[in-house]
Amino acid sequence: RELLPIKKSEKIILYQGLIHPARGTDVLLETMKYIDNAVLIFIGPGDYIEELRKKAIYHPKKEQIFILDPVPVNELPNFTASADIGVALIQNECLNYYFMLPNKLFEFLVAGLPVVFSDFPEVRKIIQRHDVGKVVDETNPHKIAEAIHAILSDDNVRQEMSLKAQRTIRDYYNWEIEEKKLYKIYSNIAKKKIFIEFHV
Repeated sequence: RELLPIKKSEKIILYQGLIHPARGTDVLLETMKYIDNAVLIFIGPGDYIEELRKKAIYHPKKEQIFILDPVPVNELPNFTASADIGVALIQNECLNYYFMLPNKLFEFLVAGLPVVFSDFPEVRKIIQRHDVGKVVDETNPHKIAEAIHAILSDDNVRQEMSLKAQRTIRDYYNWEIEEKKLYKIYSNIAKKKIFIEFHV
């Protein structure tokens, strides 16, 4: 809000990561046609940035769309935490995408952001289990806009999801917890004296 002309009444929708159609950037642009009282901010690298900027120039809500250059990694958390909702509409172009569990999901949750993500299996498990956002058909701008609106239009819902997001990271997805799981795996391997032989 310090860098951009954003009204106090406008919520911030954030996309961060690689700028590319396969990551849903074009679908997100289309989605903005159906969203009011909010701005959309893209932050990230990619050869597609200039093409996205050209498309944004002719967008009916171009004044509500901002495409920023990548920011240093150590500064990114401040940008993330200043948003109101995190969105990622990765397209189902391959099995790798369909079964992925992207880092940006956890980056958004650490920052206390409710999320709207593509309805893929691993992502769905976390979002629905902890009630930290919504999963959507990543190809349908109308449904995506409805999901975003459902969160942004109700401050109580948004704030509750924000608290749940932070709680989810604190109680489930952090190194202190994962460390114990990893240690247990290694301990079991040592106990069973499992050796892997490499044959040339």
